[in-house]
Amino acid sequence: MRAFALVVAVATVVILAAGKATAGIDPVKAAQVEQITPIIDRLPKIDKALTDKSAEKRVYQWAAEILPWYAREGIAYDVRVPESINWYLVPLGLGSSVVSYTFDIDAFTNCQMKGATQAPSGFAIVTGPVWMNGHYTLPTDSLYQDVGYIFTLTHELGHDQGICNGPSDYVESSTQLAAIEVASAMSLGGNKLAAASLLPEWRSIILGAMLYDALKSDDLPSYYAFLKSVVTPKEYAARMSKYRARFTDDLAKEQWAEVYKKYSYAVYVKAEWCLRGGTLAASDKRGSLFAPHVMVPSEQPLVMDDFVYLIENLGELYG
Repeated sequence: MRAFALVVAVATVVILAAGKATAGIDPVKAAQVEQITPIIDRLPKIDKALTDKSAEKRVYQWAAEILPWYAREGIAYDVRVPESINWYLVPLGLGSSVVSYTFDIDAFTNCQMKGATQAPSGFAIVTGPVWMNGHYTLPTDSLYQDVGYIFTLTHELGHDQGICNGPSDYVESSTQLAAIEVASAMSLGGNKLAAASLLPEWRSIILGAMLYDALKSDDLPSYYAFLKSVVTPKEYAARMSKYRARFTDDLAKEQWAEVYKKYSYAVYVKAEWCLRGGTLAASDKRGSLFAPHVMVPSEQPLVMDDFVYLIENLGELYG
């Protein structure tokens, strides 16, 4: 499950942009956001082929594109397929559930093995269904056709490859890192929509790590000031509306700090380790959230070389 679309990355060599970093803000993270934001602004924002009428077919097309990359990147020995991929809407019911499933959860999956099916290459393992947030398919919604659904699907298909059982925070960070490497490889292969989906996700990881820092140091104003300096007024207004709904009191801030710690900060720390030349050793479901290792179905170290190349050459590739 992706708790929210907040995730992004890091550069090994960064040039600090003058005048934008704010007191109380990590200058390295700030420089990374400043570097990636103009590139994001130039990339496609929507997948025009995703419509309310084509949504079911379109998501299967992307699954067919994404799944082989998990094998190519050495993450999965046996590529598994979900029994179905569905779009969901939760407009009614308990208020807290409506809010969570509409605004905080992008997708979820039952990644347990359910059986097998015949494939051209032999038998393939089948997992439970994937459920995608249907607001990407609603013409009335601001999320309609947003390319972010592509990375969301990449993440959920990572769970289906076997990054499934264990402490939820460790499983989620491991899946996110595997999905980042897969999406990076797709992007370097020339898939522009994959890049357009990945880079905002990577920036959101950085911003989520910065937000965790701000919540722990009780310095949200510095984070808000920095955010306003780098994103468009519309994006700033949307993010601030989300934060106001989340950070209603001190207890809520503490609870959300734990969420950002698990789903943004932990991913950032491990991705930064890779950008500094490290690899993530394979480990089982008991792995630590912050140690430099990851749950990988193939039980091989996760070498995020395509991700590192992409981030180190952003200007040349997308400048």
